[in-house]
Amino acid sequence: MKLGLRAKLTLVALLLIGVAITAAFLFMRREVHSVLVDHMTRDLVTRAQLIADQVSEVQLPDDDVKDWDALADRLGKASKARVTLIAADGRVLGDSEVPTGDLAALENHSERPEVVEALSSGRGISERHSATIGQSQLYVAVPVQRMAPGGPKVARLSIELEEVEGALQTLEKGLLLASILGLAIAVLLASFAAKSLANTATHLTEVAERMADGDLTARARIRKEDELGPLGAGLDLLATNLSSTLDELTSERDKMSSILESMREG
Repeated sequence: MKLGLRAKLTLVALLLIGVAITAAFLFMRREVHSVLVDHMTRDLVTRAQLIADQVSEVQLPDDDVKDWDALADRLGKASKARVTLIAADGRVLGDSEVPTGDLAALENHSERPEVVEALSSGRGISERHSATIGQSQLYVAVPVQRMAPGGPKVARLSIELEEVEGALQTLEKGLLLASILGLAIAVLLASFAAKSLANTATHLTEVAERMADGDLTARARIRKEDELGPLGAGLDLLATNLSSTLDELTSERDKMSSILESMREG
């Protein structure tokens, strides 16, 4: 299938626009993901610090897992996040998403990156898959400043990153719709521009063909500022020069004919 100039120009424009929109879409998705996670992290840090302050004032025995877990459940509902209370040795004393009877089966949390960071620098942040609940989580841990010995030494909050994915999916739908609309408008404008260029090129071809057939009265008469304008002006100048040259040659021929005719009569 042979494509015309208009179709070729439209396809090239479509390809370039498509690549640009795809690149912009991927860039915006990455940036929005980063912004959302950063916002959620800062919010979670604030909530975690408030939780840690509340836990620091609670007086419960270190081994009273039932009450610590009940406290974690209440704090989880209030903060709308998963709350985990962790002892100095890494044992989980309470978790708002884990039944009390299952706490003893949980892995020791002393090596969790956010816990290690919280105890060493005052705040720990981590993003990973949770083996306990089977979902990707954003974790924020802060130390608990308790005067009494024992009890939780780290309060950790976490939220599902599905919230970020949900927000991204909503954004993607909006971006996709806007991209399709923008692409349609861009293709329409590109098609009009390609049509104008194709019509001008076709007109120049027709003028050149008429000149080649001997019609030196043909003129392009194009007054455009683009690349085709000088080409049309060049064709018009060529036709004018050829016409003048032909007129001069005709005049010379007529003169020679008159001289020869006079010589024959003499």
